[in-house]
Amino acid sequence: WKVVRDLPIDGANLRQVTFSADGKTAFVANMFNRGFATTRNNIDLGWVVGQRLTRAAVDGDSPYETLTLDVKGKAASDAHGMAVSKDGKFLAVSCGGSHEVMIFRTDLRRLPFRPNGSRDIVPAELLKGDGRFRRVTLGGRPTEIAFADDGKTLYVANYLNNAVQVVDAETATLARTISLGGPGTPSLARKGEALFHDARRSFNQWYSCNTCHSDGHTNGLDFDTLNDGRQDLSVLHLRSRKKVPTMRRVAHTRPWTWHGWQTSLEDATNESFTKSMQGPQATAEETRAMVAYLETLEFPRNPYRGKDGSISAQAQRGRDIFRSSRGACNTCHGGPELTDGKIHATGLEEPDDAYRGYNPPSLRGVYDKDPYLHDGRAKSLKEALAGPHSPQEVSGLENLSENELEDLIAYLKTL
Repeated sequence: WKVVRDLPIDGANLRQVTFSADGKTAFVANMFNRGFATTRNNIDLGWVVGQRLTRAAVDGDSPYETLTLDVKGKAASDAHGMAVSKDGKFLAVSCGGSHEVMIFRTDLRRLPFRPNGSRDIVPAELLKGDGRFRRVTLGGRPTEIAFADDGKTLYVANYLNNAVQVVDAETATLARTISLGGPGTPSLARKGEALFHDARRSFNQWYSCNTCHSDGHTNGLDFDTLNDGRQDLSVLHLRSRKKVPTMRRVAHTRPWTWHGWQTSLEDATNESFTKSMQGPQATAEETRAMVAYLETLEFPRNPYRGKDGSISAQAQRGRDIFRSSRGACNTCHGGPELTDGKIHATGLEEPDDAYRGYNPPSLRGVYDKDPYLHDGRAKSLKEALAGPHSPQEVSGLENLSENELEDLIAYLKTL
C-alpha cells in the first residue's frame, strides 16, 4: 500500500483507471479545461472543456498520450468508465453526460493518440466509418465498465437506469439490459438528478452540471461562465474566471454566485442552463426538479472529527481564535451555515467588476474545498489565511502567529 510511481497528466475529473493485459499501459478517461469563456463558439471549438482518453506507460519512461473524444456538433460529456479487452483489440469509454459508450478498435489501423496533449475535437480520420470509432447510445448515466473474458462483451453499470447493460463491442450494439430494480416512477428529486447529469442541456452536449459540480460538489477548477457581468476575451486574462463552488447544502446558503447578486435558486438554475451551458431555458417543472435534487445534497461525515463529533485540543484553541476579535472570522462566516449571506468588500475586487464585493462561502466542509478564494488563487487554507485573506488584509487586524494559524486551520477542518 505504498505509492510506487506518479504518472503526471494534464487532466481533471479522473475516474476509472484500467490497465492493458500485460500491465505496461494505464488508461483513464478524463476532462480537460481549456479555460475560455462559455460562449457557443468557444464551446463548439472545444475551447471551454473537452473529454479525452489518456494512456501512459506504467514505467513512466514515455510521455502520456491522449485521444480527443469530442465530435463537433455532438460532443462527448463526462467521460467516466474505461475498459480494455484482454487481447487489446477494443478500448471502451463510457460518457455519463452524453449517455453513451464509445468503442475504439486497435487492430484495423493505429489510433491517432498524440503525446502530451491532443486536438480540441476528435481526429477527422476517425469519422470516416472504418470501424475504429463507434458510439453506442445507452441512455441514463453509464459509469463503470468492464470487458468479459471473451474480449467482446462489455458490461456497463448505468446509475440512472438502475441497470447493468450488456454491449456487443463487435457490432457496437446494446445486446441486453439487466434491471436492478428501483421505483417505476422517479421522484421529483431523481428527475432533477437526471437533469443535473444531462449534457444535452448544454450547447451540442459538451458538458453537464456534473462536469463542474462533480458528484454535486466541485471539481476545484475555475471557469468564465458569464454570470459575473463581463467576459474575458483571452484565456490569459483570468479575472472573470471563478472557482466552481460546491452544491452541498446550496439550498441553505442564499444568496448565490460569488458576487451574491442572485437571490433565487430557481433563477440561478436557469442562469446556469442558459449562460454557463448555453442551452435552453428550463421549464417550471424542470426547475422544481433541479431544486428538489439540490436540496438533497449534504456533506459527508467530517474525517477531522471523532465518531462522537469531538474535536482535538488544537482545534478547540482554533475555535477560540475563530470566535474572538483576534481572528474575527465569524463576522462574515457566522450562523448555522457559517456564512452571513451578505456582500463584503475583501480587498480582492477588480476595478471593472460589474458587481461590487463578494458573497462569503459557507465554511462547512472547507477542508475539501481547495483551492480557495473566488478565483482559486490560494491552493491551501494556510496560503489563504497567511496571504490575501489574512486578518490584516480583510479586517486591518494584526496577523496571526504561526501557532495561532495552525490552531485556526485545525478548527476550520472540523467544520
